Amino acid sequence: PRREATAGCSVEHQATLWRGKRRAAPKGSKTKRPGGYAALPQTPCVVVGGLLGATARLALADNSVSENDGAPSTSVPPSLRSGDVDYRHCLSLTAHASVGSFARPLLDYTAVDLRYDLGSTSGVSSGGTSSGTNQNPAPVPDARDAPKTMMERMVRAGFDGLARVENETVTAGVTQQILGPVRLRAELRFSPGTAGRAYRKGWQALTRDDKAQEKEKEKKKREKEDPSLPPRAPRGKPPPRPGTPYAAGSAGSSMGKHSVGAGRFGDAWRVARKEMSGAELVYGIDCPLPPALGAARLVAWYNVNRGEAQAEMRLFDL
Repeated sequence: PRREATAGCSVEHQATLWRGKRRAAPKGSKTKRPGGYAALPQTPCVVVGGLLGATARLALADNSVSENDGAPSTSVPPSLRSGDVDYRHCLSLTAHASVGSFARPLLDYTAVDLRYDLGSTSGVSSGGTSSGTNQNPAPVPDARDAPKTMMERMVRAGFDGLARVENETVTAGVTQQILGPVRLRAELRFSPGTAGRAYRKGWQALTRDDKAQEKEKEKKKREKEDPSLPPRAPRGKPPPRPGTPYAAGSAGSSMGKHSVGAGRFGDAWRVARKEMSGAELVYGIDCPLPPALGAARLVAWYNVNRGEAQAEMRLFDL
């Protein structure tokens, strides 16, 4: 068993940028509660918030992986030695916007949520009794030379390399009331690095120079063909007919441009989608349970990437 002392602290702040007015329930509505379908009244608003926290672990004894007989393993080094301190930091930024009062029976609540989570570590600080081999290993050259996100560069510059980003996650979610107390929710979770690569490759595919590529392909084809033969017409453009060279040429050029534009957007979408293939897509359903409408809720979700589903009942989750 591990023997260690852990201490942590966090600071959280929330600010309301805009708050609207709650609409009253329609006359003759069966919902007599002041909060409508929720336990507390829902008011349209735009809210931003943030949380900053840190934890420290002090090892009171050597923490090592042991075999069944209790002898310490020689192949796996101990995670912490006695006197070592492991520091970890977390940052969470959120933005929430909602419209509707969740009091009418149809499409009376829509919410959009955006959250950014960052976890970083400053490694292991030796207490003087452990050797240098217990320090966090340096990153491999490929990881060191890999493109860094904006937050990774800020952490490295602000802490002079003593802290490094361990994980970054962006979560975008949409919640929509469907009918009565039933709400549907969709979430997309991805890393900023993945989103940045998808944007760059998609933009490159969207702004590529098609004319230069076509000229290069035609040049390579002509080099392989017999130079005594007449040059072939570009693919996708019919040869001009006798008597109507301008009409046929203009029609062919307009069709070519349309197909190139459609293909360009399609290529950009396919490239960006391929880069975002690792993002997690989660669908969920939320329904307050009677008679304690709003105080007890049935929540079910399905993770498309992992193929996992779960349902749970939450009490007093207001």
